[in-house]
Amino acid sequence: MPIMVGRCFGELHFSKIMGLLMSGFAVGILVGIPGAGIIFDRTGSYEWVFILCAAGFSLALVLCMLVGPDRHRGEFAGAD
Repeated sequence: MPIMVGRCFGELHFSKIMGLLMSGFAVGILVGIPGAGIIFDRTGSYEWVFILCAAGFSLALVLCMLVGPDRHRGEFAGAD
């Protein structure tokens, strides 16, 4: 991930962007694990947990596709 952040956004704001990404992971861990347990306790199944995870991954996929290396760095403009 650090390589992709560096290539997509450059080195000037690398530490800020990595800090934001790692903060997002921390929030996901702090909220996701207990949240999955609460959902299981209330429903007796992990079905909704898997549905929410699939929705989150789908949203992440769409957002990742919006950030292409060639949008921010000229060195990737001609890359195939």
